[in-house]
Amino acid sequence: MAIQLNNQMDIGKFFAFVRVASKATFELNPDLMKYLFEMARSFSETHNISIEFVSPSNERLVAFSSGGAAIGALTGYLLASLPGAAIGAVVGAAGGVALAHVKVSIEERQPGDMGPVILKII
Repeated sequence: MAIQLNNQMDIGKFFAFVRVASKATFELNPDLMKYLFEMARSFSETHNISIEFVSPSNERLVAFSSGGAAIGALTGYLLASLPGAAIGAVVGAAGGVALAHVKVSIEERQPGDMGPVILKII
């Protein structure tokens, strides 16, 4: 059974599942796709969660993360100049992905399909 996301108020249901990394299937009103991406960017930064939207063939479409690489690079630079910044960027990016990473599959639609967009947290 798919969870219906028909308006902006329903998007919170999606992020409740993302927050606990629980598998679920959603039917999203196509008009809300841009809003969902805007909220995903904000949510990932606020909650230190990396959210990656992929095609059914696992090709990355959009990814949002909390910026662990930038924070790691800044910390590394402050501690050990340029070599520290490079190492800090790698460690920060790896740490950010290791903390919380959620993948969402967006099912392909046929041209002219006016039905909902199917999203699956995998």
